[in-house]
Amino acid sequence: WSVGAAEYYAKHEIVGHFGMAHVQSKMIKEGVIDTIAGYIFIPEPRCWTFEGVAQTIDQFVNLGINDDGKLFDAAYRLYARARSNALHRIKVDGISVEQAASEIEPYVFIKPYEDALKDLHNGASSLFWGPYLPVYGLSDHYLQSVSSKLDRKERTQLVRVLMSIPLTPKQLDTHVRSEYQVTI
Repeated sequence: WSVGAAEYYAKHEIVGHFGMAHVQSKMIKEGVIDTIAGYIFIPEPRCWTFEGVAQTIDQFVNLGINDDGKLFDAAYRLYARARSNALHRIKVDGISVEQAASEIEPYVFIKPYEDALKDLHNGASSLFWGPYLPVYGLSDHYLQSVSSKLDRKERTQLVRVLMSIPLTPKQLDTHVRSEYQVTI
């Protein structure tokens, strides 16, 4: 399990986030994109792409993740999506944090239940975590759905765009619709 967690976080943090930062830094130095594009203010709409790429990079590029890494990734993906749904239920349906936590308890494999409950408390009350926590599950679902509808060449093209230009959800959806005729 710990090997799988290490692979997952290496994929997410190093290949996803640092990879994106490296590509954008290079493009800024070459004058291809403006310096301001290198600043990501968290939370902000472009975090959709920032986290979505980190979550799904292995859907676009073969990283050779082993079975333990794939298992942890699946467990994290399940938790992130359940957490997004729980936060929606808290904010839109008005259920309590405790009720939402009990609803997602069967999907929490990667951390103690108390930590998941704390995530929901933070997501329900924090101006930072409230808009940010749902991004992990939602952007992951969107990009995983898109990648499943693209061939290898198209996935390579899209990941190059994703790594180089932080897009808002609307910009990303517009790009995917116009370039690949994919609707999610």
